[in-house]
Amino acid sequence: MIVAMVGLTAGLAGEKPKVNAPGFKGGDGATIALPAVRQRLLDTLVPTGKPLAIVGVFVRR
Repeated sequence: MIVAMVGLTAGLAGEKPKVNAPGFKGGDGATIALPAVRQRLLDTLVPTGKPLAIVGVFVRR
């Protein structure tokens, strides 16, 4: 079994960060999608055929 812990770090989400990344405006997410790097990770894990548990981790300071 694979346990994938994916989500946002405090560096991407917070009250005052100046984030310049796709899907973000400052510290606010512009969409509910995972950041692209995390989505690519999941896209590579699914084809393994192993059971996959996805844990969403969303940290706010």
